Amino acid sequence: MRIEPSERLIRARQSIDGEPGIEVLSDWHPYKRGQLAMSIGLTINIESDYVPRRTIWYVVASNDYPSGRLEFFPAKEGGLSRTFPHQRLNVDTDDDVPHLGGDVCISDWYRKLNRYAHGVEIGDLLLGFQVISLMEWLRRAAEGTLAQLGDPYELPQFTTDSSPILAYREDAASFRFWRTCSEESGTAVISAIPSFTNERRAWTIKRFLDSKGKDLQHPLLPQPMRNATFDPLPEETQRVKWVKLNWVPYLEPWHPPTTWGELRQCLGSSWFEFHRFLRAKPITRLILFGMPMPEVIGGPLVQLHWQALDLPNLVTVRDLRGWRPKARTLRMADVERPLADGQPLSWMFSENWAPAQMSRRYVTKAREHPNNVLLVGCGAIGSAIADFLVRGGTKKIWLCDGDVVHGGNLVRGTFEVTDVGRSKAESLRDHLRRANPNCEVWAQPTGIAYAKHRVPIRAVNWVFDCTGVDDVLRQVGTAELQANARIVSLSTTWEAERLLAVYSSPAAFDPERILTALRTAHQEARQPAAIQAEGIGCFHPAFPADPHRITLHAAAALERIGQWEEGNGDPTAEYFDVESFSWIPIAI
Repeated sequence: MRIEPSERLIRARQSIDGEPGIEVLSDWHPYKRGQLAMSIGLTINIESDYVPRRTIWYVVASNDYPSGRLEFFPAKEGGLSRTFPHQRLNVDTDDDVPHLGGDVCISDWYRKLNRYAHGVEIGDLLLGFQVISLMEWLRRAAEGTLAQLGDPYELPQFTTDSSPILAYREDAASFRFWRTCSEESGTAVISAIPSFTNERRAWTIKRFLDSKGKDLQHPLLPQPMRNATFDPLPEETQRVKWVKLNWVPYLEPWHPPTTWGELRQCLGSSWFEFHRFLRAKPITRLILFGMPMPEVIGGPLVQLHWQALDLPNLVTVRDLRGWRPKARTLRMADVERPLADGQPLSWMFSENWAPAQMSRRYVTKAREHPNNVLLVGCGAIGSAIADFLVRGGTKKIWLCDGDVVHGGNLVRGTFEVTDVGRSKAESLRDHLRRANPNCEVWAQPTGIAYAKHRVPIRAVNWVFDCTGVDDVLRQVGTAELQANARIVSLSTTWEAERLLAVYSSPAAFDPERILTALRTAHQEARQPAAIQAEGIGCFHPAFPADPHRITLHAAAALERIGQWEEGNGDPTAEYFDVESFSWIPIAI
């Protein structure tokens, strides 16, 4: 069924037709994924080597305009041929469309939040506003002022988001390590992340080695990457090469090299040494380029970015028919065949998974985010607490639970069908490792009495008891924790209407006094009219609670930690009431 443009799209097109510098070349017509597109010509009063006075663009919109995004792509003929700052990779990504892939970033923060430009409702004028912004973008592109001193630094987009992924870990501390490291190249070990599908493989850097095969003591790699995170099988690990550059390779104005000829142009005189390194043993299928970056344009270099390149098969002696099998001959054959000027580069999509980078989307009101956590009880509340903690940046967590996952546990918590029959602690461990690759997670599938002898108690800073079991609370009270550790006990009343919470330092923690207060709080809460069994043929009683209440309780407790800490470890008991959405004191 042919999609016809809405009345609002028609009015939007009419509003720009004939405006100074704007020429509508084609009307709205069906595009992809239920969208519509039209072509326009834009003329500005300035030009440069890479920006002609007149350029042709394709505008893509959804039919529920002004909702959704407006996208602006340079035409394959008559558009921009290079990539600029604040533009997606401007190359031919689809033979079925008449434009390149370089959508221009002319939207502001309100637009990213799905508000209209500048936070005001401008309706049918949105297209005109965006086109005028595009013309201003073109003028600045021609002047070379799109990126200015002091602006946040933005890497060129080397590849599309659908490419295989390489995850690395770099920050200011590791950059100081690389600055003092005399090694300029070597090998690395990367491991596949099992949770990704075969359609889009993902890899993470596991180790860096020098030119002699000796481990480099990278400050962010030893614990999270080698021991605790993914434990890949041998066939999921491969050796690759790495090389440090002193610059980010690009062609003017901000176009990453997309062919081997462009890469040679970017490397200049370094190409010959780089080519020898490619051919040196071991020959690998990937190479990692280490590129130094500033935080802002013109600022000091503060971090290394690793950009992975998938290598083609280099020429072998068997391929040399009529050529002398010398090293120089092999390199010459490479340049004529797999590394020829027009051969495309196959970059991977690189992401920084360093803790400082990943935690930028997380804000906590606590003086210090809980770290070195012992969590006892991996059921509904426990798994929700653990998930929030690990996603928020907890670096080490020990899980303790002697129970196994049953079908009924799938209603609440983080468990899946494939976890049924497994230890709750081990199932939650695997989930948390997938949630945050920088967190070390250990599982102890036993009760707290035995786990106290298996967990390094003196290294624990926080204990979360999420069992609601009296004996567990007593066992926590006998643990030889360090003086500045904190104990948090969480349990819910019937149907999770209230969350009972206790916070204390080890010295002030009195289990019997706390249990007395909690029993009183339980009795004051609503009691069940009748207790229902888990199911027909099962004597075990069911404890009903809505999953959203469990998540709400976990979030409320972690939000409250900051206020609890202001008491410097003095024992505090409160309950969170769902109906009033407030914390109410419990007398201890």
